[in-house]
Amino acid sequence: MTRASLTGRLTAFFASGAPCDPTSALHADVRRFIGSLIGAAAAEPLLTASDSTPLVNLLSGFTPISEEAAEAKGELVLVANYWRRFCAWQAENFDALEPSKKSAPEPSEAKRRTAAPSPRSDSATTKERSGEIVVPIFVDGAQGRGRMCSADGSSDERRAAMIEALSRGLPAGGAVDRSRLEALGVRYPWFAEAIDAYREAAELVELFRAKDYRPPATLLVGPPGIGKSSFAAVLAEALGRGAFAQPMAALSEGMTIVGSNPVYSGAQASLPVRAFLETGQADPMIVLDEIDKTGTSAHHGQALDALLPLLEPTTAGNFRDAFLDRAVDASRIGWIATANSVSDLPLALSSRLRVIVCREPGRDDLDAIVAGFREQFARELGAPADAVPELDEVLRARLLAALKHSGDIRKLRRIWRGEIIARKRGGAMRLEAVVSGEEV
Repeated sequence: MTRASLTGRLTAFFASGAPCDPTSALHADVRRFIGSLIGAAAAEPLLTASDSTPLVNLLSGFTPISEEAAEAKGELVLVANYWRRFCAWQAENFDALEPSKKSAPEPSEAKRRTAAPSPRSDSATTKERSGEIVVPIFVDGAQGRGRMCSADGSSDERRAAMIEALSRGLPAGGAVDRSRLEALGVRYPWFAEAIDAYREAAELVELFRAKDYRPPATLLVGPPGIGKSSFAAVLAEALGRGAFAQPMAALSEGMTIVGSNPVYSGAQASLPVRAFLETGQADPMIVLDEIDKTGTSAHHGQALDALLPLLEPTTAGNFRDAFLDRAVDASRIGWIATANSVSDLPLALSSRLRVIVCREPGRDDLDAIVAGFREQFARELGAPADAVPELDEVLRARLLAALKHSGDIRKLRRIWRGEIIARKRGGAMRLEAVVSGEEV
């Protein structure tokens, strides 16, 4: 579904005068659009509320809207008008609705962990729900100080939606998948030390029947292009956690980490809160990509300094978000940072991280590397894996020649991809181009 197609369908819907239908594809696409706009966890309480005002105000920016002017005001106003009409229709027809149409359908198993959890009482503590542990996010008694928000109130609705979504707690304690860790060892043999560290941790979890495992913050150090960032993301999945990536290159201001005062234009929540809302989990894995390239401006506090309390479980358990003006429990968050070198990192930061030095992939890793290339290429094309040629001796020799010059997997992928496409076209690349690493 494209935004253009949704706009056209909503325009046609208003023109037809048809009644709302909560089982229609249009209704499902509107819900999906709103979820992608503000995050699934933040959207859920607004989508299930009987009053459309909070969501309509959020979408329209408090601008007076009318259905006659909807097309001119753009897709957000169209969506806002649709939701206002749907809530009015639902209020009028609630008693006549079939039970299955009175509430949104249950999320699929694949989406269950990212959906907003069911409401809980304010006094609730850690408890079991549907086989998962649900834990509070806000620290007990940590209420906001009622600071002034932006002049037009645009931050009020976003803050209210976030607080509502998080106040009911989020699931935690995703199971470590030992089989996926083993598969990672085959797929990424040059990250064996990192995999072994988490494999040992998974074994300890099983031995001691731990239900609240909190992996130590880890720093993967290695040359550029060896796949540290992509490995960190799939490692998070193997640990039963959603991954949230935070690029650190050139990032300098601490506001990105701790959140910004809502009086500022473009204010945003803290890094932990954004990770909570994006993954729908109380224990996501945050990937700090290229942390050694973080900027050093101190205009609003240095970003690396702002990270320090989050890397200590005690202080992370009572971390104040500047945007929400509430203290949250970020102690269950897992952290994986990537860097090319530790030489430029402050000792206060590196001492809080388990540093794992990753080697460059070599000739013995070529089969695993190419297997990953084939899988990714087939997925991009939507084709079966066997449609992508396997590694033969000629191509192996060419890729090994490239590996002698560099262990950069990105460069190797470009060479492999170009050769595969050239073969399909009936041509061939010049060996000199392959050896020199020339892009295709």
